[in-house]
Amino acid sequence: MSEIHLTEVLEQPVAAVRRRVRMEELQDTMGAAFEQVLAALEESGTRTAGAPYARYRGVSADLVDVEIGFPVESPFAGAGDVVGEVLPAARVVEAVHAGGYDALRSTYEEIERWMREKGVTPSEEMWEFYESGLQSDPDPANWRTRIVWPVTGLAISRD
Repeated sequence: MSEIHLTEVLEQPVAAVRRRVRMEELQDTMGAAFEQVLAALEESGTRTAGAPYARYRGVSADLVDVEIGFPVESPFAGAGDVVGEVLPAARVVEAVHAGGYDALRSTYEEIERWMREKGVTPSEEMWEFYESGLQSDPDPANWRTRIVWPVTGLAISRD
């Protein structure tokens, strides 16, 4: 994992589909959703502006509420299930997880510990950018997932 740090992110238009799925179905759901979003973008002539992402909304033991898609260069009007959304401007805790997705939980635990130590409060949603993964390299040791988690709290006041 890279160093955990506070930063600010700018608003980013995205094109995505939103799903509620069981955790064990997430990887298959993501693959199909990425293909669906890319097809809609290609048909509309809209260009991607970065790595694919997943935005997790809230925490549930049974189902994951996830928005899956790509950042885009300009706002996307939508096509069928693929909608134009925005990742909001925010102050965030950010870190890059190196390795396979099965070890992501330990990176999240480190981030949560860091936030408690710094006195910041995590949002109920966060997103991940899949900067490299199975599509770019078959070796999980080379995969990189950027975790972006909006926060509030004293440690990040503007004073």
